[in-house]
Amino acid sequence: MEVFLVCGLFYLGFVYAQLLEWLIHKHLLHRLGKDRKNKFFAYHFYEHHRSSRNNLFYDEPSLKETLSILFLLVLHLPVSIISFALYGGIAAGALRYYYVHRRAHLEPEWRKKHYPWHYAHHMAATQEMNWGVTTDKFDRLFGT
Repeated sequence: MEVFLVCGLFYLGFVYAQLLEWLIHKHLLHRLGKDRKNKFFAYHFYEHHRSSRNNLFYDEPSLKETLSILFLLVLHLPVSIISFALYGGIAAGALRYYYVHRRAHLEPEWRKKHYPWHYAHHMAATQEMNWGVTTDKFDRLFGT
């Protein structure tokens, strides 16, 4: 029974990380990021999106993205006191995001096969949809 609880908490943390990815991408990186005065979040839209569109989706990884993920992992560290499995799921989700996002922008052919919605987010006429990077389940759930 304990194994099921641990696995369930890990999975819950993993799904939470995917939801957090969707929320941050939609609300912080795009909504706040379109305001050039908000320099920290503006890099995403004005640097990453511009570079991706100008280079047929190719873009080098950003130190800001790496540091943001590390910040979120540190911010969620108190969760490990409640449940290491839950924190482990969050950490696994964050590391998966980093891996998928980086590889997708370095290897566009791999991305086309595995994450077509992320390509659509960057390259479609509107960049105001397909907020999920590692999964499209929240976009389907929320109709975005």
